[in-house]
Amino acid sequence: MFQDACNAALKFMQPAITVWADNNNEVNYSIGAGVLLNDEGWFLTAGHILKAFINSVHDKSAGNIKDYQFEFGQIGKGLKKSTYKTRLILVLGKFQHILPERISSVPS
Repeated sequence: MFQDACNAALKFMQPAITVWADNNNEVNYSIGAGVLLNDEGWFLTAGHILKAFINSVHDKSAGNIKDYQFEFGQIGKGLKKSTYKTRLILVLGKFQHILPERISSVPS
């Protein structure tokens, strides 16, 4: 039963990656996984993934890094809404530009 549940959940999992380049051209990244919750773009991921994204946005505006990018599988880029606190383990977010043709399935 547990194996069946894991197999069912895996089809909704997507890699979640934040990549950024600092001013010395060194590339850094934070890697995890997330679940797309519905076709409107809401997703759930690990807190460290969004923390890296938020830090990258802040660091770029402060001139500390050259660029950054957040990827969530083949589904979409760019966050529209999110909730985040530094001690949270999970983060709920929403993509601004969801690519519906790349969504194979979402939990029902």
